Amino acid sequence: MACRIALLRVLTGMAIITTLLGAVAAPASARRLPPDLLDLPAVALFPADLAAEGEDEFGLGYSTLLLPGEMTAKISGTVNEDSEDFAELVVDTGVRREYELDLTSLVDGEEPAVSSTFTVTSYIYELEDEAGATDLFTALEVTGEDPDDDLPLTEEIGDAADLSTFPGEVEDGNGGTIDIQVVDLTFRLGRLYLGLQLLDLDFEAVDGKELETPSVDLAIALAQRMEAKARLLLDGETPGLSLKALHLDGSGMHGIGERYDAFEGVVASEPGQDADTLAERQQLIDDFGIIARYTLHQSTASEQADQSGEPYFVNRVYTFESRRDARAFIMDGLERSRINGGFDEIEEFEPPSDLGDTATGATYAYELPNGQTVSGVVLFVQIGSQGFVMQFDAEDGVSVERLIEIAYEQAACFTDDRCIAPVATVDL
Repeated sequence: MACRIALLRVLTGMAIITTLLGAVAAPASARRLPPDLLDLPAVALFPADLAAEGEDEFGLGYSTLLLPGEMTAKISGTVNEDSEDFAELVVDTGVRREYELDLTSLVDGEEPAVSSTFTVTSYIYELEDEAGATDLFTALEVTGEDPDDDLPLTEEIGDAADLSTFPGEVEDGNGGTIDIQVVDLTFRLGRLYLGLQLLDLDFEAVDGKELETPSVDLAIALAQRMEAKARLLLDGETPGLSLKALHLDGSGMHGIGERYDAFEGVVASEPGQDADTLAERQQLIDDFGIIARYTLHQSTASEQADQSGEPYFVNRVYTFESRRDARAFIMDGLERSRINGGFDEIEEFEPPSDLGDTATGATYAYELPNGQTVSGVVLFVQIGSQGFVMQFDAEDGVSVERLIEIAYEQAACFTDDRCIAPVATVDL
């Protein structure tokens, strides 16, 4: 069963992502968060981790952070013989949340959706206690293991680990399928169940590339990197920004990606990004002493809303080396938007003085490729050596007053050191 469950992760993460994107979020009360949650996205593999192992052509891809109810909804939207069993395991073993992040490489620099041929997916399940993690690992990797897929693993990773490889297929979006080969390495550590998948796609029709079995040695090296990160996580030594990033809830809003895109002072590359653009993004991190940045995107659309005019919410939370760096970054925010944002009709306004130590804001408009005009509001707020940039776009716009109300809730996440629950969006 372990391998089929792993393939379920592949299918939901890549081929039937629209099932997740089309789901309506649970009410805010249902998403109220327990007090001792962990900064799961800090454990995921980043492009720098692969570069350290000699794989430097990877960039950030699909990502998602799910609560148990949302996990069950995602699973129930798939067609898989193990769906019901896995959904029951989520409840019975006390899974609190799951985080997934894909890193993708490209063929000839084409768009990821067209020609991503190799994907590294890291996933982390947070459970209520160590016993739950043990039960989940046992159910998926011991009781349900297919011995034909299992590989010997001599390295000690976590409290227990399992290594397997198997073939499969994913939908190609055109009614057909693409053959895949997967290496899957899972392990448990404390109250975490973690793993990674190296997935190679057969894109012979695109560029003559034949299907290959991903490197087992690479999987082991990357799992060891994840273990080191997980130990820091359990010791409380992560930025914690994923717990401070406010989410919107209701009115059809749902996540379309959230991740650290800067970590330990290093910006993460995007698939196919040229060296000059990456250098410019890193220069911004260096100039303003940005230690980490966590970005979440939410929308009511099934794809990137900045291309459709649907309501689109972006929240970026930061931690800086000093209060001075944080203030300088926030004060320079509108000027950067004028230069780089592609916005028209920018009108600056002064947010309430008690919103943060420093705050600036503006309304703006821009035109989509289809000629549609979208209006938006952006806020830049500093709180000590941390801060956030909150942006909301929509064809019909959103009021400055409403976004300021949401910004007060985000500011409270910094004051309280975590967000208690998402903000309901009924009034947007």
